[in-house]
Amino acid sequence: MKWVLLIRHLQSEKNIEDRFAKASDPAALTSIGRDDSVVLGAEIASFRDFLGAYACSVHCSSSRRSLESAQAVADALGTSIEQHYALDSFVDRETSGMDYGELMSNNPGLARRLNLYRAGIFNSYNLIYERERLEKYEASINEELDLIVSGPAQLLVVVAHRSALTSALIGIARKSRVYPVDFFGYVPIDLGAIALAAENDRHAWSVVFANLSIRDVNGIGRALVSDWLASSGLA
Repeated sequence: MKWVLLIRHLQSEKNIEDRFAKASDPAALTSIGRDDSVVLGAEIASFRDFLGAYACSVHCSSSRRSLESAQAVADALGTSIEQHYALDSFVDRETSGMDYGELMSNNPGLARRLNLYRAGIFNSYNLIYERERLEKYEASINEELDLIVSGPAQLLVVVAHRSALTSALIGIARKSRVYPVDFFGYVPIDLGAIALAAENDRHAWSVVFANLSIRDVNGIGRALVSDWLASSGLA
């Protein structure tokens, strides 16, 4: 059994400004994000003990906010970090660096579609003008995740951005045959939120839980893992 923890980076200066991703984005964690990173590291170490997965590896995107978030986890697990440019955020040329108000002024049609997407009722493939770029991004995220999982570790921790984690979760859900192939919907992923996926010995994937807060992973998270193991006949 391999376990994959997918974690969105903690609060950064960019999140305070509520701006869309851009190609060059050196935003660091805020003081709240730095404080939360200490809690995150301790909670992930405790969850690792619960899973009994002591061979661990930690991976993150190349952004400063992902690296700073991942460093606390790596320190708590006693391991190093591997950075992956392939896990960087998707950058849409139509929204790069803007906040929502600026997007509304510059492109109200896209702002309206984005509003519907964030409400969970719009297909992201129809959201932007560059569907082919989004599909290539999706494929690259899932190829990178497959590469990460192919390593020897039992527990893989991946710290990245909403767009990368959305692609990863939807990709795993598609492998599990519980998500449509031609739809890319909104997946709630809060700052610091944690999702868990599992790959069994037959290389079958499942999403065990998603969008749990740091402080819920060792409460609700453990209960959800136990139920999943029991329902899968693995307990």
